[in-house]
Amino acid sequence: MPQDDALGEIETLLEQFTQLSGDPSPEIPVDVVDADDELVVDADLPDRTAEEIDVTLRDGRELVIEAGARTASRDGRYVSRERATGALRRTVRLPEPVEEAETEAGYERGVLTVRMPTKTEGPEGTDIPVE
Repeated sequence: MPQDDALGEIETLLEQFTQLSGDPSPEIPVDVVDADDELVVDADLPDRTAEEIDVTLRDGRELVIEAGARTASRDGRYVSRERATGALRRTVRLPEPVEEAETEAGYERGVLTVRMPTKTEGPEGTDIPVE
């Protein structure tokens, strides 16, 4: 058997295995920016629509991003495939609490942007009189 045929068979087997077991859950790449009075999270989610993306904020400290599976967009046999097609999920632990009610999310050109105003704390501590 020529070497090219053997490599082709291995690639076919790997592709079939991946299709049976699903994508190996690659992480969604994110940037978290502390912009003084807000935290901004940018997440790369190409080839999705806003309707396919779910964003949840838990306890004001955890941002959960989920995106549904996408279908293959090309006819033919893939020679190399690095872009995830399965459902994606990423949990981002935030460095400080945020105002859940004022959080906003937008999706444009394959990038999800979540803006979360940070909680304004009251005075630092409480004075406790010593008797």
